[in-house]
Formats: sequence, C-alpha cells, structure tokens
Amino acid sequence: MLTVQNLTKTYGSTAALTDLSMTAGDNGITALLGRNGAGKSTAIRCILGLLKPDSGSVLWNGVPIVKSRPRVGYLAEEGGLYDDCPVLEQLTYLARIRGLSRADAVTDAVGLLTRMDVDAARVKKMPAKKLSKGNRRKVQLCAALLGKPELLVLDEPMSGLDPVNADLFGGIIRELVQGGAVILMSGHRMDMVEKYCDSALFLNSGRNVLYGGLRELLASGNSLTLHEIFVKTCTNEK
Repeated sequence: MLTVQNLTKTYGSTAALTDLSMTAGDNGITALLGRNGAGKSTAIRCILGLLKPDSGSVLWNGVPIVKSRPRVGYLAEEGGLYDDCPVLEQLTYLARIRGLSRADAVTDAVGLLTRMDVDAARVKKMPAKKLSKGNRRKVQLCAALLGKPELLVLDEPMSGLDPVNADLFGGIIRELVQGGAVILMSGHRMDMVEKYCDSALFLNSGRNVLYGGLRELLASGNSLTLHEIFVKTCTNEK
C-alpha cells in the first residue's frame, strides 16, 4: 500500500505541490492527470525518493518509502537507456541491480522482450541508439518491468506504441496489479486512461482537485466525458 500524506514542495517562491494526499494499492492502476506544469513530475520524484518534500510523507505499508525500499520500476517519458550499450547487456545489468541472479536476469529480460513482441535474437546485441522508435519504447518498458516491481511508476507509457503493442503492455501491467503491485501512470490521452486505469488523481497548480475511482467520477460527472472532466478541473475554462 502506498500512502502519500500532505506532500508540499516549493522551488523558490513557486509552489510545485501543496498538501497532496492519496493512497494506492487496492484500487487498481491510478492515473496522475494534469496539464504540463501541474506538479505530476514533482509528485513522482517525491514518491520515488528522488526529491525531498518540504513537508509531508510517502509511506509504503506504513513505513517511510526511503526505509522500506520496495522493488521499484520507473519509466520516464524520455531517456532511460544507454545508447551505446547492447540491449540485452543493459537489461541484464538493470535486473542484477534489482537483485536477480545473472541467469534469472537474462531469462527475465528475454521473456519481457518476447512478450512485448521484440525479436530478442535480433536486437539483443544491438546498441539502443540503433533501435527503431517503437522498439526503443518497448525496451524502455521492459527495463521498467524487470524483477516484477512492487511499485511501478509510468510516465506517458503508451507514447509511441501502436494499439496492438499498447494492449500487450496493458496485459502485463494488469497481471502485476493482480499480483499485488501498485501502479501509478501519468498521461494526457484520456482514451488510454479510461482503458487501463481504475482511479485518477487530477492536479491543478500542484493541488489535488479531484480524486476517486474512474467509474464513480464518470457516473457523478453529469454525463461529462473524462476529457471534459479534465478540462473542468485542471484548467480555468468553463
């Protein structure tokens, strides 16, 4: 169970987060939604322990996350791969960091590549810089999934994926949820959020302006679509 309590983070005189609270763990995949600059990246970095908040706490099963140290997978919107390193070598390296033996690391990496419809035999010795855009994204997704993370944080995970590959990835993360993983997913495509997420937290100027299950939010939205709810809550438009 992930518990975020009253997170506040400022950069100089700018408030990036103000009193942000949420829980995740028994409500499926949670979407973090908001316009550019709304505070999503700051929230993610505080949750992962990459940034120290000015106040508030992030707990994993009731223990500060920097002490409990769950297995974490993180997919950044950009980057995340070493351009000159062969694909299988760097996936194996990342899996070893997460505690897998070399044999298990190779098995996990090849298995994920295969599930994501990447020809492991063809790309395993290929440096990342030679991958196509689509295969590069799929390898990034594999890197985030190594070692079956307990907490998986995904920034725009479906970016660059066609519908078939998006469904492949969606099936994998659904399996992780069924196995007890906590998954946070940021994105701007409301169709993808509706398809893969179960709850949503809407941020506007660093503040939680709406939070709940997607079905309940849509049912109480007076026939508004998720896109329309986003516009209503995350902007000043009427």
